[in-house]
Formats: sequence, C-alpha cells, structure tokens
Amino acid sequence: MRVPQRQHPNVAIQRARTIARTYWVRTAPGKLFLLFRLLRLKKMDVSDAEGMLADLVTSGLYLDPRTLLRAKEKLQRYRERQ
Repeated sequence: MRVPQRQHPNVAIQRARTIARTYWVRTAPGKLFLLFRLLRLKKMDVSDAEGMLADLVTSGLYLDPRTLLRAKEKLQRYRERQ
C-alpha cells in the first residue's frame, strides 16, 4: 500500500504570498498576519481563508492550540459579518 505524500510545508504559504503580490499587499513575516490582511482587504473570502488555514496546519505549520482557536474564532466573526 502506497502512503500519499504530504504537501511541502511552504505550498500554502507560497499561495498566500502569490495572492498578496498580485494585489500589491504589504505583508509582515507572519503567516496568520498575511491571511487576515488579505481577508480584511477583501482579496480573499472567508471560505478561502478557512481552507488556507487548514492547508497551513496540515502542511506542517505549528500553531499552539490557543492561537489556532483564536484564528478560527476570528474567521467565524468575519463569516457572521458577511
């Protein structure tokens, strides 16, 4: 049985940075900063942001449980405002 390979940890990060460059969005080094900046500027919708957060975590980004919970809660608040 062949085990599927995981994506390289930087794949989701590279996608987010590509979107940021496309829209000339200034970014800070943090991955969550970039995710929420794109969301706030309406360059990404909440569903895409949720998917990208999941991709980041799946690909190996470590977030302590409290930070991950806060990020998901913040995404939920964005969803409720739409």
